[in-house]
Amino acid sequence: MIIEKFHYYLLDQCDQPKATGIGETNELFNVISGELNYTSLGRLKSSLTMKIVDSKYLNIDYLNDRIKLEIEIDGIKYNKGIYLISTTGSETRKGVKTRTLTCYSKLKILDKAKVLTPYYLPAGANIYTAIVNLLDTNPYNIVQTDKTLNTSYTAQRGTAKLDIINELFDILNYNSLTVDDSGVFTSTPYVLPENRETEIYYIEGDPKRTDDSSVCRLISPDVEEDLDAFDIPNIFMKHTNDVNIDPPIVAVYPLQADLNNPVTIDGRDPNPSIEEVSDVADYATLYAKCKRDAADSRSIYSHLQIETAINPKHGYLNCIEVKMGEIDNKYTETSWSMNLVAGALMKHTLRRVVNLDE
Repeated sequence: MIIEKFHYYLLDQCDQPKATGIGETNELFNVISGELNYTSLGRLKSSLTMKIVDSKYLNIDYLNDRIKLEIEIDGIKYNKGIYLISTTGSETRKGVKTRTLTCYSKLKILDKAKVLTPYYLPAGANIYTAIVNLLDTNPYNIVQTDKTLNTSYTAQRGTAKLDIINELFDILNYNSLTVDDSGVFTSTPYVLPENRETEIYYIEGDPKRTDDSSVCRLISPDVEEDLDAFDIPNIFMKHTNDVNIDPPIVAVYPLQADLNNPVTIDGRDPNPSIEEVSDVADYATLYAKCKRDAADSRSIYSHLQIETAINPKHGYLNCIEVKMGEIDNKYTETSWSMNLVAGALMKHTLRRVVNLDE
């Protein structure tokens, strides 16, 4: 039998343990319920909602303190993030006061942090260094690069640091900024779905089986294929539009595409997608961004929902392989959620790229 436990710890604004005021440790034992949601395509990625029994002895600074979540499966503990308390609401019933806390990932720190003067980077600035400086004292684990800006970059006064960082990552063709389960800010270069390694496997079965936590059952096999394939571009071109980048950087995918050719490699008349970009690190990065657009635009997504036993190993855009009935495919997980109750099921939303040329 699988034994599941959920631990909530009080931290101060420096992520250090803080006594709760009830007992001598920083673990909160007054939690009635909790729910964890993760949306990889969302701005703040993850949120934690928890209901607690309130007390005058409770030593929580709702403006500055943080909550660390830990999931324990059969004695093995997994960190599941550090969360900033955003909103609280309270109610009293039959003399018992409860409080609901809505908490968000540490990305909220950079979402709230705005630049007070116009933010400027000159041409030639190292992009990795600029991102690290914007992260300030926050811990980070970002794949390092020596690529630089080809032209200057400016953000208006009042722009969130999170937006600036993600725009710089876009220039590098990196994934957007995330926070890992230990509260460390991370990002990696973007990899096309078909080139990714499978991270988690699920096989069909009863999700409540106690001998295997990797079994799952189907919720909805519906496939969303309402895309007009006729209008999908078959040539992807990007070029810089800044006069300071001379000559401009131009990339076209596929390489053999010829705008003067009456038929493209997929047998249709040319239907180019041409986009201007303000800056890009180099030609290789711009070409990779063209391929990224092609992968998104020339494909449709088959969506799948499954339920599994609670699995704390999930995070950002996991690559999932699912085998159930006639389904035997690799998917990208876009969101997942779980009620933090022993025996509860974990819900997953997955999508698979279906290439129109298959």
